Amino acid sequence: MANSKQPSRFGVVSRRLLKLFAGGFIFLILISVVGLWLAGRFAPNLLDAVLSSKAGAGLTCETNQTNLLVGRLSLENFQVTNPNRWKEKSFLKVKSLKVDLNPLSFIGGGTRRIQQLECDIDELVLVGSRSYMKDNNAQDILRGLKGASTTAAASEVKSEASPADDAKKSFFIGNARIRVGHVKIIVETEGRAPEVILDREFNFVFEAKNVTEKNLNQTVTIPLGAQALASVAVVAPRLSMEIANHELRKSITEKLLGEKK
Repeated sequence: MANSKQPSRFGVVSRRLLKLFAGGFIFLILISVVGLWLAGRFAPNLLDAVLSSKAGAGLTCETNQTNLLVGRLSLENFQVTNPNRWKEKSFLKVKSLKVDLNPLSFIGGGTRRIQQLECDIDELVLVGSRSYMKDNNAQDILRGLKGASTTAAASEVKSEASPADDAKKSFFIGNARIRVGHVKIIVETEGRAPEVILDREFNFVFEAKNVTEKNLNQTVTIPLGAQALASVAVVAPRLSMEIANHELRKSITEKLLGEKK
């Protein structure tokens, strides 16, 4: 009798364990689904929180039709504001941002896969100091998001990251299309009114395919720079002269002020 009861008890325990594992698995699926839904539903709020904490900037969005369950990120009519140190509040005014992605690829340490990325920027405002090509709002936001403003110790830890850590950051973008409409360049100097260096309509469009973290320079940075220069030559041929004149005026003004002192 003892032998006949032992298999029965073992079977009961096995079934309970299977139910427990199944229940836990279903719970994890539900948490993942809800998590993805929340991430998509509150994407603007999350992005605003990140920009605010990391770069002192902000984000507002009129329409959010994101559904990460089907791999769709869709934001319309949103704005990114500048860090607090700049008087000019606007950095980006974006008509639409649409991303088709593989949500499962964003779970774990594999390659993040994006099939399509489209960004339609109505206005880009570059605000900077006298050396605005090096010290500007875009640099502030990029440094903040990349964590460049962290302590030296944190930088050392990052530089000693293993290849496995780099693999976790890998990505693939099948098709990318970016349009930039109006462009402004504003110089802000303490004690003076802001000076507008550039205020023009560009309607600049850039497209790239099969972009990864390894070929980013070849597929985006270099061709984007070349195409942007070509666009400037056609739309604003006097831009480089205006920038040079501004630098010359700045140099002369500084010398005059120095002589008066």
